[in-house]
Order: sequence, then C-alpha cells, then structure tokens
Amino acid sequence: MIVPIEAAFEEALGAVATFPVRWPNGVWPSGTSTSDGDMPVTNDGVPVPAIEAEIISGRDETMPVGKDSEGKRSHRLMGMARFYLSVGQGTGRSVINAEVDALIAAFDRLTMIDNRPDGERLVTEDPRVDDDVAGYEEGNRYVRVVTVPWLYLYRTEQK
Repeated sequence: MIVPIEAAFEEALGAVATFPVRWPNGVWPSGTSTSDGDMPVTNDGVPVPAIEAEIISGRDETMPVGKDSEGKRSHRLMGMARFYLSVGQGTGRSVINAEVDALIAAFDRLTMIDNRPDGERLVTEDPRVDDDVAGYEEGNRYVRVVTVPWLYLYRTEQK
C-alpha cells in the first residue's frame, strides 16, 4: 500500500520544492555535485540547500465495520512524511524559512488522492517544524524538519 502514498508525496513535493530532493535509496537530481558525505555542494565545496525526504507508515488497520455492499473491507493506514531541509551553517535562516513556509502551505490539510468510487483517499494533517535537529558533515549544515502526518483510507476484496 505504500506505492500510491510515495508516488503522491513525490509528485506534490516535486511541484513545490526549489531545493534539490533525494528520497531514500535514491540519488540527487542529475548534475548535482556532492561532497564526500553525499550532500549537494557547489564546485568549490560550499554546501547548497537540499531536501532529504522519507515516508514513514504505521500499522495497517482494518476498520471496525463489516463488509460493504460490494463485499469489500475498509482499511486505514496512518503515517508521516518527513522532509529534512538543510542549508550551509552560518548562512542565516531566510532561505530555509521560505522553503519551510512553502512546504507547510502546500501540505497543510491537503487531499492528495481522492478516489471515492474505489474508497481510496490520502489526506494530510497539520505539518509541524523542528529546528536544527541534525547535522551533516561535522556540523556544516543547518537543518530543519517538516513533518506531515497523513491518513490513507482504502478498500480490499474480502474473501
């Protein structure tokens, strides 16, 4: 069930992000120069803004109702998307704040999938921001995390 969720978030993040984005076990966009720590840098080795994104899902739960009229059972899957935004340490907060604000606006209570005939729906909740939560490459990056809770509802055939 993670495939449609990841696809929806990749598309939505791609539409709003101005920083290069990398998903788990992926690569940076073509032409991105990286440091020894595999983070984007200029040709002179200066850190450039970037986003590392991940989807975290919880336990898939069957809804506490019986089969519907079509013999299908409803399910609920909750989770969160995390976007780790980073800029060079000591470069100020204006660039990262603008990107954070854009992500919050784009993902705040967003309906990402709405396929009512098939009972499929993906919606987000209120995003939150955590400040300077991690560092890369001996602390030369300032990091903020935008966390977006989500809820995915879908139906399956009941046997």
